[in-house]
Amino acid sequence: MPTTLNYQAIGKILNGKQLPNPRQLVSLASWLIREGVAGGAERQNEGEAVQHLLQLRETAHAESLGIYEGVDEVRGNEIPDTVHPGPTVYRLVADAERRAEQALLSSMLKSVESIGVVAEIVRPDSFSDEKPREVYVALLELYGRHSEISRSSVAAQVMQQTAGRIQVAEYLSSLMEIVTDSTTVYYAKRVVKVAQVRRIALLGGVLTDLAGQSLLAGDEGPDLDSLVDYVEDELQSFMEDFHGLGLVANSLEPVIDEAEGIGKTESATESISSGFSEFDSLRSGFHPGELVILGGASGIGKSTLGLQFLRTCSVKYAGTGFLASLQMHRNEAAMRILAAEGRVPLHHMRSASMTDEGWRRLQQAMPSVSSAPLYIQDEPTHTLQQFIRTCEWLSAFKHLKLALIDSIDLMDMDPGLGSGDYERDLAYMARELRKMAKKLNVPVIALFQTERPQRNRTDRRPELYDIPASLEKYADAVILLHREDAYDRDSPRAGEADLIIAKNRTGPIGSVTLAFQGHYGRFVDMSDS
Repeated sequence: MPTTLNYQAIGKILNGKQLPNPRQLVSLASWLIREGVAGGAERQNEGEAVQHLLQLRETAHAESLGIYEGVDEVRGNEIPDTVHPGPTVYRLVADAERRAEQALLSSMLKSVESIGVVAEIVRPDSFSDEKPREVYVALLELYGRHSEISRSSVAAQVMQQTAGRIQVAEYLSSLMEIVTDSTTVYYAKRVVKVAQVRRIALLGGVLTDLAGQSLLAGDEGPDLDSLVDYVEDELQSFMEDFHGLGLVANSLEPVIDEAEGIGKTESATESISSGFSEFDSLRSGFHPGELVILGGASGIGKSTLGLQFLRTCSVKYAGTGFLASLQMHRNEAAMRILAAEGRVPLHHMRSASMTDEGWRRLQQAMPSVSSAPLYIQDEPTHTLQQFIRTCEWLSAFKHLKLALIDSIDLMDMDPGLGSGDYERDLAYMARELRKMAKKLNVPVIALFQTERPQRNRTDRRPELYDIPASLEKYADAVILLHREDAYDRDSPRAGEADLIIAKNRTGPIGSVTLAFQGHYGRFVDMSDS
C-alpha cells in the first residue's frame, strides 16, 4: 500500500469521487509498478507512467470544470505579462468561461422566461469580457421593463448602454446558432463556477509573480509583511464574495434612500398597502420578504380579511396577487371580491335577489375586478412545494407582489416530506415559506385558525400564545383578528373588529379598530364606515 494513500482514498479515486493529487499519483504509480500490476511495465518506465498519470489527472480536472484541451489561443482574454498561473491553466479557464457565457446567453435569448431565474444566480461581474457582460445587462434591463426581447432589441439596448461603443448584432447571431443541451439554470451555475475558478487562477498568478519579485528585487522589492497583508486581503475578499457576505456599510446608502422615501410615495418603500390607513401607519403595510401569520377563530372573518388584502394589492394598485385557497372555491372568492368592491350585499348575489341598484354597482365594479392581476388556486390538496413553485413562476413572469394561503393548517406536506408530527410539519412549512418570501422578495400571508376561546374565559381576545410556537417563531409578524359580536350579538361593539399586531419585527405592536361590514363581505377604516 502506498504511504500517501489508504484504502478509503483509493476507493474514492477508483469510483471517480476524488481526483488524486500529484504526490498521490507518483506514489500510486511507483507502487503499482513495484508490485507488477501496472500492465507489466518495467522499472525504467516508471517516469513515463507517472507523467502519463499526471496528464490524465489534468485532463480529468479540466473535464470536471467543462474545460477542453486543444486551446491554442484565448479569445477575448490576453494573459497578463506579469502573471504566470501556469502554461495552460489560464487559457483553459478562459476558454471554459467563454463557452459557459455563450451557452448561457444563447439559452436566455431562446428562453426569455428563464431570465428572471438567472438574474438571481448570476451577477454582471461574473462575465469576463465586456461584450457578453453588456448583453447580459441588456437582457435584464429589457426583462425588467417588460419590453420585447429579440436580437434587434438587445442590440439596440447595448448600443444605448455603451453610447454606441459596442455593437453586438453579429455576436447575437452567433449566439443563436449555439446548440444548448442543458437547462438555463445549469449554464448560469456554470458561469458562476468558472468565474470563481478564474479569480482563483488570477490570484494565484499574481501571488506567484509578487513572490518572485520580492526574491529577485532583494531589499527594493515588496517585504514579507506587505505580501502577507496582500494575501490576507485578497483571500478575505474572495471568501466574502464566495459566501455571499457583505459589510453593513454597503447597505447604508439604499437604507437611507428608503428612509427618505417613507411617507412620500408607496413605491419608495415597495411595501404593499393593507388598505387600512391606521394599520399602514403602524407597520407600513406588508414588507417584501416577510412571512405574516394572520390568526383568528373560526367564523371570525380571516378569509374576508385576507381577500381584502389581495383586493387592495390587485384591484386598487394593479399588483399581482396569488391566493392558494384550501377552503373556498375560486367562484366563491370572486363573488366575495366583487361584492366587496361594488358594495353589493353578498346574500343578494347568492340568493339571486339582486336589485336594480345592486346591478348598477356590479356593473361599475366589474371592469376593475376583471382586469385585476389576481390568480387563484383552489385545489384543496394543494401542497407546500406546489405553492412554492407557483409563487416562483408568478414572481419570474408576472412580478408577484403578494401571496396568501387560506389556510396553512389545511395545507398538505408533499409525499416523503411529512414527519407525521403536526407541530414539526407546521414548523417546516413556516420555515420554507419564510425562505421563499425572502428569496422572491415578496410578502407571504398565511392564515391560521386558532381554537375558539373557552366560555369561562373572561377576555376572549386572542393572544400570541394562541399561535403554535412552531409557527410563531418563524413569523416576521403575527396579526390576530377579533370581533366581540362573534360571541355576543348584543355587544356594544357590534360591527367593530380589532386587528391586533401581536408580533412585529419591523416596528411596534398594537391594535387597530376596523369596521366590519359583513353584509358586503369586507372590512373598512372606522372613518369610512
